[in-house]
Amino acid sequence: ATEDGAEAAAYLTDHRVLDADAGALRSYRELVASQASRGQRHEVVIAVSVSARSKAVRAAGAGERGTCVSLIRELDQVAARLMSAELSVAGALGPAALRGLVHGGGSGPVATETHWDSYRVDDRWHATLWVSEWPRVPVGPDFLAPLLLETTAVRRVGVVMAPVPPAKATKAVEMARTHFLSDEELRARAGFLATARRQREHEGIVRRERDLADGHLEYQYSAYVTVSAPGRAELEAAVAEVSEAASRSRLELRRLYGQQDVAFTMTLPIGRGLR
Repeated sequence: ATEDGAEAAAYLTDHRVLDADAGALRSYRELVASQASRGQRHEVVIAVSVSARSKAVRAAGAGERGTCVSLIRELDQVAARLMSAELSVAGALGPAALRGLVHGGGSGPVATETHWDSYRVDDRWHATLWVSEWPRVPVGPDFLAPLLLETTAVRRVGVVMAPVPPAKATKAVEMARTHFLSDEELRARAGFLATARRQREHEGIVRRERDLADGHLEYQYSAYVTVSAPGRAELEAAVAEVSEAASRSRLELRRLYGQQDVAFTMTLPIGRGLR
């Protein structure tokens, strides 16, 4: 969400260690002043959900109690892994905090209105887009920076991930490799030449197989972006800005026409899972 840069200026004044007339401090003050309307606040929330039919739930006693025990274990594991990556974890959100996060600090929407290409909640307009294409070329770990950091539009980015059982993942990659090799043999008999695209496809299959052999989990994933604005015209401008930023992240966004009310929930931290 965008924020007024006055807070950054006040913090700079209260916590400065340089003399008031220092050149570096003057330059930084000018930067803060020029970006006063472009300050941003970012929040990262992870929602964890478990299936009531999973083996872990049954092993914990099944029913509501088993589900709660299994969920708490998963939360502890996720928190431990985040902290091992040197990330700060504030802890699990209570009911009131979660309600405030979902409803934007209010008590819930008074009215909603679904349109073909947007969703209105009270006086705010929203449009949700699906990430239909991921980078097709090698990218660095910061490839999402343009989408996450280089736009002032108010947006929520949700990545939904589900682990694939190791046996199922291994079977899938073996089938993919067998199919690829059979296809290559047929192409060679027909006189087709090998291409760089086919070579990258084979390298991807081999990499998946190697990762599974090394004990890494494979995940199914999907991503969504909800853009918000105070009016319809502002929403369209914000969607265009976010789409341009996504293209610089080598992503292709597709607006989810005809299902904006359901799509809106995919960027809320309520653990809806893959759809």
